[in-house]
Amino acid sequence: TYVEMSPFMSANKIKKPILLIHGEEDNNSGTLTMQSDRFFNALKGHGALCRLVILPFESHGYAARESILHVLWETDRWLQKHCVPNSSDASAELDACRDEVSKGVTDSDNQTVVASGGGGPELADFEHEGFYSLPRSLL
Repeated sequence: TYVEMSPFMSANKIKKPILLIHGEEDNNSGTLTMQSDRFFNALKGHGALCRLVILPFESHGYAARESILHVLWETDRWLQKHCVPNSSDASAELDACRDEVSKGVTDSDNQTVVASGGGGPELADFEHEGFYSLPRSLL
């Protein structure tokens, strides 16, 4: 049953862009953080366009205000970038990404991101100038 239900067995079948978000300190025995990391690597290995965001200090359910806002921002950014109205544009973009992966070019979305709350490598990638992050102690 576990083998049949395992997403690892379907990693080669996933052809659409996929965003994975996981709490770093997930205490649910059925959804350990390392499983998301391994699934992400399996997807990358099969050439899928994917992104893994690890939320620090979060368990199975996200509670911190900045984590919830970050999830919303990541989701909005992902949808804006990969859910275009013209499906031919989306398939052309996906094919171009696959070509780049096969040539050894790393897509900026094919990465693991630790959502640290500011100052990390993702800071330059913000498209919204009015985004400011507060330290956890001030929230």
